[in-house]
Amino acid sequence: MSYDANGNMIKDLDRDIVTIKYNLLNLPELIQFKNGCQIKHTYAAGGQKLSSRYITVNAGVYQPLNPGQVIENLDVNENDNVTVDGMDYIGNIEYQIYRYFDWDVTFEPAELKYIFRVHNPEGFAKNTTTTNGPIYSYYRKDHLGNNREVWRASYTWGSTTHPAATVQRTQYYPSGLPWKSNSGDNPGSQPYKYGGKEFVEMHGLDEYDSDDRWYYPAIMRTTTMDPLAEKYYDISPYAWCANNPINAFDPDGRDWIMNKEVVNGVTIYSFTVNGVLYNNSSDKNIDLDKLAAGLTNQISSIYNINKGDMVITMDLNLRVVNSVEDIKETDHVFQVVNQESLRNEDNKKVTANADKYGLNINIGTDLARDIISGKNSRSGAHELGHTGGLYDANINARGVDRLRDNLMTQSVYLQDREINPNSATQLNGHQINTIFENRNNVNQRTQVKTRPTTFFIRDGKLITNPVKYLSK
Repeated sequence: MSYDANGNMIKDLDRDIVTIKYNLLNLPELIQFKNGCQIKHTYAAGGQKLSSRYITVNAGVYQPLNPGQVIENLDVNENDNVTVDGMDYIGNIEYQIYRYFDWDVTFEPAELKYIFRVHNPEGFAKNTTTTNGPIYSYYRKDHLGNNREVWRASYTWGSTTHPAATVQRTQYYPSGLPWKSNSGDNPGSQPYKYGGKEFVEMHGLDEYDSDDRWYYPAIMRTTTMDPLAEKYYDISPYAWCANNPINAFDPDGRDWIMNKEVVNGVTIYSFTVNGVLYNNSSDKNIDLDKLAAGLTNQISSIYNINKGDMVITMDLNLRVVNSVEDIKETDHVFQVVNQESLRNEDNKKVTANADKYGLNINIGTDLARDIISGKNSRSGAHELGHTGGLYDANINARGVDRLRDNLMTQSVYLQDREINPNSATQLNGHQINTIFENRNNVNQRTQVKTRPTTFFIRDGKLITNPVKYLSK
């Protein structure tokens, strides 16, 4: 293997890869194989994959290639020596591509494109010419979000009804490399496998597209460096899930999230929150960098806990964005909104609200200024607790003493009893376990699935309209 100055693998002769070219985000744009075959990808400015092209040289006229050599403008030709197929990705819609030489009409290369699959984390709808529309398939996942089985609903083709069936079952090595797959249909027809990520086998590549990086499970290493490598000086920047893929998963190729561990009687929780801070208010004078620092400080101070028999660590990666195009589907969205727009069911003013089990946290402009000035040191952490599935403590808890220190007690409840809300920052073991269980389930499934219904753009602004959990 060889690497460039940015730490990107550019050659792997074990797989006959002679050259890999990368874009500015260190994502592979072109993979050149020794026999002349190629894989090409295009990406949006934010790194989202837009298309893949798999170019196959049927006649060995170009082989063998030397390391570093690239065939430019390789396309179909009239001698059928080269064929091209692939996918276009528009949101969660996949378009099948097949390029061929049109002998009958134009006598030039032509391209077929049609909707092949509408995909989401729970399954997919496959377009076909059946009498009852698409064929629906659903995933059965394990605790890490790996797609273990694909269950296909019944469908009708012509006059024949095919019953529901399990059409794909995949077993994995701990690294995520599939070692056994049996299927009544073509096993390769469903490429989303380990961690729910697309497994690209074409030309012997055998890598997972993990969004910000590509992962080669045969050696349990990525082909580029971890963008967050400076957070983990004791771990290789090419390591996957801190070399512990049995108990950890990586949702986007940037950061790994640890499952709960019990070591020598100590329960260890590790939380990782990848989020963005976006100003969707009319007040453009709010310093988002200072607000991000304030939110990071209060959340980190509250969620990093050592109680002897229970240890909690929280890593908050909060980046400031100026456009909704820079927001990923898996991001927590800390959104600054006009204060007057935050109201409860009684039309009373609230400082912030959040999606229960969701990703969105709305911060009013008044609260944003209080966090920047240091007047508020808990509300961001309080709302984050709601996204982890916690209720307001004063709704169900019994006894005032239990509420005095609890982070999830509403500020107005404490103020009415002449208690400083900033002093109520504690979470008990039950709450921590609730957040952990809900975050794992939501991160892998619910959050991404529900984002289209809770996250959209109107007049150039980010709009959220879910069932909110209100905080006074």
